[in-house]
Amino acid sequence: MEALLQFLLSKLVSNPDSINIETEELPDLLRFHVKLDESDYATVIGKSGSTIKAIQDILITYSKLHNPETERRIYVNID
Repeated sequence: MEALLQFLLSKLVSNPDSINIETEELPDLLRFHVKLDESDYATVIGKSGSTIKAIQDILITYSKLHNPETERRIYVNID
């Protein structure tokens, strides 16, 4: 799933090489901590957080399609 997040973010930012993703994985929680170049934060977050929310929704849908028996909360934090 980290690869999917990396792919989605790389298509949005102007400096894809600066994307750094750290994963925190617990039994019922998956949290991604994303660090970007300063100039890319506004693009990834979007107006009122709409872009990052859409990315999070894609990850949740992907998780439910590939692991339907697992109920996991998924969060994307932009640090």
